Amino acid sequence: MTDCWQEKDGAILETPNGYRVITTGELIAYGDSRIKPSKDQFFHRCTVGADPKARRSICLYVPPRSL
Repeated sequence: MTDCWQEKDGAILETPNGYRVITTGELIAYGDSRIKPSKDQFFHRCTVGADPKARRSICLYVPPRSL
């Protein structure tokens, strides 16, 4: 089973090399195919069983960058 949820503010950090998931330390590179556009202004992360402590994300929905 897979599931997604809206991450809390500050749970995902933009770094020079990609998006860092603060709770697990996972780094998802900007070119990674798991990165998808978010339909709102929030980050949404998906893991097996909707486990926020899972070390590997299935996908990460990223909000548009403000200009």
